[in-house]
Amino acid sequence: MRRHICSPIDKPPITSCGEQSRRHARLTVNAVSLVGRRVLIVEDNVHIAVTIARVLKAQGAEIIGPAGTVQDALALIAGNERIDGAALDVNLRGKMVYPVADVLRAKNVPMVFMTGYDF
Repeated sequence: MRRHICSPIDKPPITSCGEQSRRHARLTVNAVSLVGRRVLIVEDNVHIAVTIARVLKAQGAEIIGPAGTVQDALALIAGNERIDGAALDVNLRGKMVYPVADVLRAKNVPMVFMTGYDF
């Protein structure tokens, strides 16, 4: 089972997913329980980070972050003994998130990569 959650990136709220435009992000959440799971969010756009955090919290996840830079993300990883998963924006203001992914991979933390550009 999949659920689609629509959320505006920088526009007023929409009333349904049918009103999708290129400025609206659509997040699909599989029907897997996130209750008690600690999820790291690495995203430099505060609006996107807050939306992801809100969606994951609604599914029962405990949020770590969000971090907007590679350095901040690495500090959060170092300061958290348990991370169950991570959502990583690939490009953090021109810096690639790969050093964060390398550390998470070494700790066997599952992760998802995200990216997007406004045309």
